[in-house]
Amino acid sequence: MLRILTIMMITLTGFLAWSEYSAYGQTYIDAEAYEDGFAVLGDDGDIHLYDKDSRHISSIRPEGMSNARYMCTVVDAVVIADKTSMSCFLDGKWIGMPVPEDISITGIEDFYGGVIATAEEGKLLFWSSPFDNARTVSAGIRGRFRDIDSFGDRCYAVTDSSEVVTADLALRTHVFDFNSCYSDYYGEADIVSVAAGSTSVCIAAIRKDGSPAAFISSGGDVWSERSMDYLDGESRMMFDRKPYCVAYREYDDCYVMLCEEGTLFHLPACSHCNYPIFTGSGEMTSMAFNGNSYLLAGEGIY
Repeated sequence: MLRILTIMMITLTGFLAWSEYSAYGQTYIDAEAYEDGFAVLGDDGDIHLYDKDSRHISSIRPEGMSNARYMCTVVDAVVIADKTSMSCFLDGKWIGMPVPEDISITGIEDFYGGVIATAEEGKLLFWSSPFDNARTVSAGIRGRFRDIDSFGDRCYAVTDSSEVVTADLALRTHVFDFNSCYSDYYGEADIVSVAAGSTSVCIAAIRKDGSPAAFISSGGDVWSERSMDYLDGESRMMFDRKPYCVAYREYDDCYVMLCEEGTLFHLPACSHCNYPIFTGSGEMTSMAFNGNSYLLAGEGIY
């Protein structure tokens, strides 16, 4: 277990810890980078392992948990959770993790070699190893947690009340009400997902008219809107598909939104260089990056 305690995991994935977008009845709920490939959580509660080319390798059946809905990877371990329990798969064995009795888990994410979770009660919990009791703190939010992501020593979560929560390693939290501060500038935005990058953070949102939106900040308090335009040949187009989640691709410093019909919309560091990829893969609701490889999960695997 020393590896989980001492090796810092810099996350590239860890999104879609949100049951609303896991309710389509799809075959796969979540995807995470794992070793040289990917771990995918199926709606049967099993974990399916894929290589970097999205070829199935093997499956793992959890012990003592048949309805896992959340997953993250921490170094060489896989952690899964349902609302009231968590379990860690490491070195071929399942290890139960203690969850406080008054907590209903809504998402989990790897954070600095441990695991951080959001809870229905508006709390954040952190386990530094599978054997530790969780440190717990109230985040001071009005809404319900929707998504959580981290990079290095920074963790961000978003709620269905347009709040952006920042947490540090001491679990000190800061809550920023996006719509209260920016609705006069950008209009009302329903934040659906968050991705932490190496020097910034990105939120994906849906406007009242149903159009997509993305905003980027260096620390979570001052936000700049990213245009949804892109070039199609010599024509300037506007991207119009609703996002399900957003993730950070570290190797080229790019945020990627996974949207309706398996469409990927890329937001690179160059604000004039956006581009979509229309995969034609069907409805996909989770994605993971591992180096320059990626995997989409939802109705199937792509």
